[in-house]
Amino acid sequence: MGSIKITITDISKIDEIITNAKVSVYERQSDKLIDTKDTSAGYALFNLQVGLYYAEARAEQYNPSHEKFEIKANIRDSLTIKIKKVEKIPIFSIKPTEIYRGKTIVN
Repeated sequence: MGSIKITITDISKIDEIITNAKVSVYERQSDKLIDTKDTSAGYALFNLQVGLYYAEARAEQYNPSHEKFEIKANIRDSLTIKIKKVEKIPIFSIKPTEIYRGKTIVN
């Protein structure tokens, strides 16, 4: 067994830890979900069997991201996953128009 401490940060802000994220760990070969934890303590700690895994990070208003890692026997490791805020796309309202007797009328 080994362990990994996973921290989630905002890619656009240096060292800003995201404490409302969820981290899911999967086996790499089978894509089997092993466990999901939150980062309310500033990180998520997983104790795992030796093997190859990947972690997926999700947080509200952020794009999900994932990183691969390996667990080695009796090793405590750490991993930081950087995630990016969802970009807001400006919405423009268009007023409906109609043409009446050759003139454009804006409703």
